[in-house]
Amino acid sequence: MDLASQSVQEWFFERLTSRLAGVFELMTGTRPEIQGRPGGAPDASALRWRQPFRGAPGIVWIEASEQHWTEGGNQILRGAGIENADKPTIQSTYFELLGQALSGVAQDFSDRLGKEVVCTDGGESPQKTGTAEWARIAIQFGGPPASAIELAAAIESSLLDALTPAEAPS
Repeated sequence: MDLASQSVQEWFFERLTSRLAGVFELMTGTRPEIQGRPGGAPDASALRWRQPFRGAPGIVWIEASEQHWTEGGNQILRGAGIENADKPTIQSTYFELLGQALSGVAQDFSDRLGKEVVCTDGGESPQKTGTAEWARIAIQFGGPPASAIELAAAIESSLLDALTPAEAPS
């Protein structure tokens, strides 16, 4: 990966972590600590969200194990005063978190590309990603109860390429 693409990849993961933190803060009243690190590979057993966009090619993928998406959904539900939700409610809440964070990322894409980019037809997807760059995102909640979750996120190469500025002619 060239330096320009690497820089855009870092920008993308910084924007995604910031958007996730903002949504958690909005929904729970407390901003979690979030750290991202490059690398990792998709996990075949994880719950995987596939997010395409209108206005930009390629897909963003986010995945989490059941333990982690359950805790993420429960953090939000506890913030709303709901202590004992069923699994479909927890999963729906987790997907709402992703939808809001990725809508914010689409706004960031719009700003970067100078044209409208919006999320379209995102959803749970068992299929594997295409060529993508992955990162791990650790989210630490202060509590009570204190807890942490880990997500994996990827940006497909075609989207990364679209976001990477073309080199100026010599």
